[in-house]
Amino acid sequence: MSVEKGDKEYDRRLVLFALAVSHLVIVNMMGDINETLKDMLTLCADSLKQIGVNTTNQPIVHFVLNQKADPNLKNHMEAIQKIIKDLKEKELAEIIDISAEKFHTLPSAFKKERISNDTASPCVLRTEPDFIERAQQLCEKIIGSAKESYERSHHMFSDPPQWLRTAVNIFDTLQKFPDLTYFKDINERRQDDQIREGIGELLAKTLTPSYREKLINETCVLTEYEIRQKFQMEFSIHQDDFDNTLENTFKVTSASENIRDRCKKFLKRQVTEISNAWCTAAIQMHDQKQMESLVRDGSSDLRNLIDNIIKSGKTMDKKEATKEFENMWCKKLDSIKNNFNPEERLKHAIKFVYGNYHIFEKQSLPAHEVILQSLQFITLLSQKSNANEVINSIRDRFHEDVSKLQKSILEVCWKQSNTNTEYTLATLHNFKQANIK
Repeated sequence: MSVEKGDKEYDRRLVLFALAVSHLVIVNMMGDINETLKDMLTLCADSLKQIGVNTTNQPIVHFVLNQKADPNLKNHMEAIQKIIKDLKEKELAEIIDISAEKFHTLPSAFKKERISNDTASPCVLRTEPDFIERAQQLCEKIIGSAKESYERSHHMFSDPPQWLRTAVNIFDTLQKFPDLTYFKDINERRQDDQIREGIGELLAKTLTPSYREKLINETCVLTEYEIRQKFQMEFSIHQDDFDNTLENTFKVTSASENIRDRCKKFLKRQVTEISNAWCTAAIQMHDQKQMESLVRDGSSDLRNLIDNIIKSGKTMDKKEATKEFENMWCKKLDSIKNNFNPEERLKHAIKFVYGNYHIFEKQSLPAHEVILQSLQFITLLSQKSNANEVINSIRDRFHEDVSKLQKSILEVCWKQSNTNTEYTLATLHNFKQANIK
């Protein structure tokens, strides 16, 4: 384990990865069986259950208590039974194969023998007969377990490329979902899930669709600055109320400091995301009303022109009247165009779409500033008649970009990306808007 790193989360990742890609795991222990080992096993078994990718079928785990002065296994049976019982109580006994027969002890392998009583004189290291006998017995048991697990794992281990693909897939999953090994034990993880579920119910109960509609309708008549100020003030009050409710939840559940800090940050992010989405929607409504006002003013100007011509008693033939109305129409059209900036509207639309996505779904989305750099390309996409044309245009664009990179690969200093996210059509289709209501 990570003796040098001193990182318990790193230890948990090592154990989980080993369990996920192996049909047989041997845990060599220098110390005694303790609560730390029990908690790590139950947490990793639960993570293996939730990992969501293809793993080995119930890996067999052997524990070797090494260099024991007293190799009598009965002296450790109470701790062993506690681990097995804990796995059964948490419904994890079917995830990894652990039983009392999978625990073994070995004495010290060597014994020092000196020719004289002088402690500074050279000594001979002799292999203990008891160690040799126990090691041979252990080897026989492990070979038997390997044969048993291999038979039920089928082609995964007989086909090295298949195993390598599985291992890479699991490794990528662990990288993308660090929560699998974040918590110190399974109880802490389940406590976090329980509190987060409560936060979701609290937000849904308070920030309802009807309240959203009411707030947007009230603020859309204000200026953009006033809209932002209103939402900031409104959600600041909500944040304080939510924080107080969350503190009471912490007391009831006896949440650890780790869970307290994590859930506070989670709540803050959720409230901020919802506030941003609602504020953007109000600004969109404000822009829409301004556009409607421009159209109404145009029709009003037309009526005024007709009324003024009638009141002046001026007579016009068809050609003169047409010219007069055309002049008025052109002036109003220029006025509308000057007050409507398509690029700015597109920027607002992109920000609005991003604001409606749940914070955790943004893992596969770049920042909206990156998208804004491709406004011209997005404008061309908006002119396409169907989705297939849009998809083909995007593919062509990426092919072109890749070709350019290949041509300049010797001239450009390449820096490896630190992201593990894969962008596919399936990724896009799986996005769900949190504020779809």
